[in-house]
Amino acid sequence: MGKIDGNSYPDISPETAEDIADKLVNTFGGEPSSENAFAQEIGHKSADSGAYRGKIADVRRYGLLPSRGLEPTELAHRVANPRDDTERDQALYDMMSHIDILQRLENHLNGQTPSGDFWRILTEITDASPKDAREKSDEIKKLYKRLLRYKESAESNTVSSNNRMEQDTGTSNASSNAEILVKISGDELQLSEITETNLKMAKVFVESKKNELVGDDSDQEDQDEGPKQAKLG
Repeated sequence: MGKIDGNSYPDISPETAEDIADKLVNTFGGEPSSENAFAQEIGHKSADSGAYRGKIADVRRYGLLPSRGLEPTELAHRVANPRDDTERDQALYDMMSHIDILQRLENHLNGQTPSGDFWRILTEITDASPKDAREKSDEIKKLYKRLLRYKESAESNTVSSNNRMEQDTGTSNASSNAEILVKISGDELQLSEITETNLKMAKVFVESKKNELVGDDSDQEDQDEGPKQAKLG
């Protein structure tokens, strides 16, 4: 367990925490037969091992276990069995958001990547000494960047998925609402489907209206020429 001015953060990586959640949920079905069996499954001789206890404390900090016992949390189930990459990234982001110092960094920096001396930022949000902040800077910065990476990936995948759904929905609606509508000189022909037969009908309608319009123009020309001929005679 890491600590800076009373603020604890896990020593184990997000991948290690994810692997432990997987073993807890999928290997043991959420109910280890014994704590020793669980300890051995995650690489320790027994549950009395100091390294095991430290690891379990970190898993609790990630929000994958309650304060007591080995019953996986709802978040642990999401981490262990995501339906897709988007859910995995979101679950891992939520897992890392359980670390108080990472939450405070995200709020302080408005979710942005830190610029400048990171240790100075740590002194601002923790009141740690410059010496302590410098010593812990690389570890905490690495965890914070991982949190941002999972968040950005989850949001990016969600946007891409929504865009695909909108495109699919738009295509579907266009197909279901497809129709033929022809308007000529106040008359119109409306057909509910685009089929070969309906297209032929639309063509016939256009041709008939064309002939009518041509006929009207010819009659008008005759009427215009009539008086001129009479005048000449």
